[in-house]
Amino acid sequence: MIEECKPGPGTYEDSGFIYSKCVGLAYIDPVGKVVSVKEAKTPLLPKEGSIVIGVVKDAQERMAIISIFIIDGKITSNPFTGILHIHSSSPRYERAMNEVCKVGDVLKATVINVKNRIPELSTMGSELGVILAYCSRCGGTLIKRSNKLFCEVCGNVENRKTSSKYGEALR
Repeated sequence: MIEECKPGPGTYEDSGFIYSKCVGLAYIDPVGKVVSVKEAKTPLLPKEGSIVIGVVKDAQERMAIISIFIIDGKITSNPFTGILHIHSSSPRYERAMNEVCKVGDVLKATVINVKNRIPELSTMGSELGVILAYCSRCGGTLIKRSNKLFCEVCGNVENRKTSSKYGEALR
């Protein structure tokens, strides 16, 4: 109440009561008897059309679970979980998700649906797909040559739906 404190930054007075102007943390200065509110930052959320980068956490036959850590070029404070369905992964017919990505791969995708609270992703497009992958045999970094991924450590050759930006810095 206004009798006990004065409104400070982020607050206003109406009919003898102090109200917050924004969502955030309230502070009371007991010496100066001032109430203020420090506005909370709006969380970074993926929305339809956002470009995201994440790590493949699980890859089943028809879908992959992606831990999203970059949204539209900004690092998130807490990763989001996204889903990549095989029908949204490539314009080609892919029989199994391991032809698109594998656990541990770093993937660039676009968000195509957020209606069910879990972002649905797509890797259709030349710049979308796996941007960094590791060998299934030895864990070495895979190098892209033509449309194949080669392991310089053990010589293993693997296939993925790779981005045209494969191997470049994460952006």
